[in-house]
Amino acid sequence: MINQIYDVSGDLPGNVFLIKGEKNFLFDTGMACCGEKMAERTEEALKGEKLDYVFLTHSHYDHVSGLPFLRRKWPDLTVYTAPHGKGVLEKESALAAIRRMNLAGAKVQNMKEPAYEDWELRADKTLTDGQSVDLGSWQVTAVETPGHTRDCLSYLVKRRGCEKALLMCCETAGVYAGEAGFMPCFLVGYTSAIQSIEKMKGLGAQLILLSHYGIISLQQKPDIWEKCLEDAKKAKSVMEKAVLSNMTEEEQIKAMAEVFWTEPVWPYQPFDAFAANMKAMLKTVRQETLGRNF
Repeated sequence: MINQIYDVSGDLPGNVFLIKGEKNFLFDTGMACCGEKMAERTEEALKGEKLDYVFLTHSHYDHVSGLPFLRRKWPDLTVYTAPHGKGVLEKESALAAIRRMNLAGAKVQNMKEPAYEDWELRADKTLTDGQSVDLGSWQVTAVETPGHTRDCLSYLVKRRGCEKALLMCCETAGVYAGEAGFMPCFLVGYTSAIQSIEKMKGLGAQLILLSHYGIISLQQKPDIWEKCLEDAKKAKSVMEKAVLSNMTEEEQIKAMAEVFWTEPVWPYQPFDAFAANMKAMLKTVRQETLGRNF
């Protein structure tokens, strides 16, 4: 199975993955400034075959913004996402925010301003929890895993004749940084994130494809889900202390940046994006914490 999975990211590795077969499909598409290179790498890996499908894990700018460059090469491409995600990609305010973040991302990457039209970011079809798409030798099943966003989907991937299953994890699991562990990403719900991680763990996939990282084998790292849960709980504890302090919101974000916005994260996430995400997480912790009378 692993030899049919290709990292075709246009920037840093771990952002866009291609799986080849009777039908060829991608998970996520990266930032706009890297979209042209990502599409070229996809074309090279396909060696004359066409790209048939894209499965989006959620609607954030660094996951959807390569779509225009793929559509220009493969106009018949079909893009799947969650129903809420499809709606997000049709909202003017969301599209404007995606463009702002793409401009910030291009600046961090020292690349030219990306050229695309908002309508090119559209999704074509939606999937809900448990719905599958039969791709010949492959089957892709949507797994609703909210926590990072409301529209987060992970995907359980099975290949005909292969006992092992692959799970493409959405960012609700966090962003894995090797020995440094998982950076938290529970923007819209800590409790829902923990439930989603437990759900992903319970699927029993032997291969885990982590967003912004790559493939992990449970045979090599059997405790990966325990580490994921442990780091999420530790992060919540750190944020609770900040929320319950006398710091302003801006001071809280700066304090959290010293803990979580570390040098390995910088190329993947401009500070503006980190600050927006952390503001959302602090709000989530504040609401859930106050609900438990902390």
